[in-house]
Amino acid sequence: MNHGMRQFLFGLMAALLIFAVIFVSLEIVFRATGLFMPPMFRKSAIPGAGFESKPNMKYRIGDVEVRFNKMGFRDTEFTEKKKAGVFRIVCLGDSMTAAVKLHEKDTWPKVLQRELERDGIKTEVLNMSVPGYNTAQEWLVYENKAKQLAPDLVIVQFLLNDLTYAYPVYTGVSPIGKLKVWLGDNLRTYRFVVFLKSIILKRAASSEPTDNAPEKTPDNMKFMTPIYSDESDFFRNWKKAAAKFGAEEREGRKFLFVIFPWTTYTGMEKGEAYPFFSLHEKIASVLRAEGIPSLDVTRPLVSEDNLKKYWVSPDDFHLNARAHDIIAKEIENKVRATLIGSEPKD
Repeated sequence: MNHGMRQFLFGLMAALLIFAVIFVSLEIVFRATGLFMPPMFRKSAIPGAGFESKPNMKYRIGDVEVRFNKMGFRDTEFTEKKKAGVFRIVCLGDSMTAAVKLHEKDTWPKVLQRELERDGIKTEVLNMSVPGYNTAQEWLVYENKAKQLAPDLVIVQFLLNDLTYAYPVYTGVSPIGKLKVWLGDNLRTYRFVVFLKSIILKRAASSEPTDNAPEKTPDNMKFMTPIYSDESDFFRNWKKAAAKFGAEEREGRKFLFVIFPWTTYTGMEKGEAYPFFSLHEKIASVLRAEGIPSLDVTRPLVSEDNLKKYWVSPDDFHLNARAHDIIAKEIENKVRATLIGSEPKD
């Protein structure tokens, strides 16, 4: 081997070593800080669900440890058989209820459990929410997973975008596509490179089914009105999903829909009133026709002059711990009235 070739190989090895050190260092930093997390989701085997949270997934967002149980929900492990004399409540919902940027104890299902137990009601509250889900997908969670746990009450969290389409999840088609999915699932530095590429090419590139950026989320009646029209396929399809819950209610199961505020609305900063109550009432009227109780927790939150006070961070409209506490106590009053005088199922 001549001198020139040795220099070339030495330089190549040095470059590879430097690259490996940088790569490993970035991976350590990203894992420690919670940046460029792998996707939370995988393709669901349940027809119509589209995607689901990955089972047994653990990661950190700042000081918050996020964990998913073996069923793919942000909670401790569930036991199919519940303890005697305990009311079992299942909570269905989307990212507002999964609340991955809050400590698990600060999410409204866990606050609700503590409040009910403080009232002397032995309670088990299971959080079976999936970020990005709509009402139709939440029905599928109930039908395929929650029902077998024999809950005494099912609380369904509703958000105004629950009428819209479910988000797709890319699972790869070609071998290269599947390799990219694997890299994105396992290496945060790869997701960082994809992010840089998206910046350079000036296009959004994300495999997440949710986008928390408030400026990308519609916050006005002009967007919502056609979706909530009686002739809208969105509204008709949502009514079909609500009817499935209604049929179960008439069979003796208990449900409670909880209507959350559309927190991206920022008009209150300008002195404008929260504009979506008519849509909330339209949802509540459909639920009443189905015989399903509902609770709107919006007014205690919009009584403030700015919904942004309840954002989990300045750039994320998901609700903070203070809002979850308020919501849990509103729900607790309704649930306590429902449970008193009732016997838990065996």
